[in-house]
Amino acid sequence: MKRLILALGVVALLIPARVAQAEPDISGLKPFSPETNFMSFLGFVRYRVLVETGVWTSREIQCGYVTAAGKPTGPVG
Repeated sequence: MKRLILALGVVALLIPARVAQAEPDISGLKPFSPETNFMSFLGFVRYRVLVETGVWTSREIQCGYVTAAGKPTGPVG
């Protein structure tokens, strides 16, 4: 049982590192464009991270990344 808990703890620590490595570069993209598969920045980031890592990220993680990239997280227009 202790080994299982330890293994789960190690996996939990590695997931954020995998997510950080998989974040796509959105600096030159526009939301809802063909380059983002007609998705918002939040949806595009979530989708790309899922494809690269198999991890479904939270909205907070997506918002942090999109905001750090200098892109809007809400409606555009």
